[in-house]
Amino acid sequence: MRRILIVFAVCVFSCGIVGCTAGLKNLDTAWEKDNTEIANKLGSKFYSGITKEQAMSAMVVALQRLDVVVESADFKIGLLMGVAQAPKPLTFDEFETVIAVEDARAKSHSILFSWSHIRDFKSVLNFVFLEASDGIQISIRGRLESDTGSDFISITQFPPKALEVAYPKIWDEFEKIAFVQDKTLK
Repeated sequence: MRRILIVFAVCVFSCGIVGCTAGLKNLDTAWEKDNTEIANKLGSKFYSGITKEQAMSAMVVALQRLDVVVESADFKIGLLMGVAQAPKPLTFDEFETVIAVEDARAKSHSILFSWSHIRDFKSVLNFVFLEASDGIQISIRGRLESDTGSDFISITQFPPKALEVAYPKIWDEFEKIAFVQDKTLK
């Protein structure tokens, strides 16, 4: 009888874990859908009167000010990749706003979801700079990567509210550097 109870408990626990993991995947899928819409609205901008090199240099400085480390850059092709410990480029105060908006939805998908593990993730941001005859098109996309090395955590998408806060923050910092302060790396 005891063995039956142990086997039953293990089965229930295993099914619960599988269900919670599926819930995390469902949450990630829901966030991805919303993030695609947000990225289409806020994730790209066109600037005239600035070259690709000037724009990339200004973005490097802007990212540094937002505590995002540029890990790779190709000025010829027009690519930057920045990495930061989540929730950067948001401050923890800004992230509290994200939690207030996204918490109920996240927990409705999975009881395993916890905001306390946000520091286990890296924010990975990719920037593409496309030259046109009259300016430059800049696009930003990103994802979360787990620092734990565990395949158990399946979230790869930012909470949508985080993107709604991060995109304008990045653009504002970039514009301050590129146009207001006219500080670009030479």
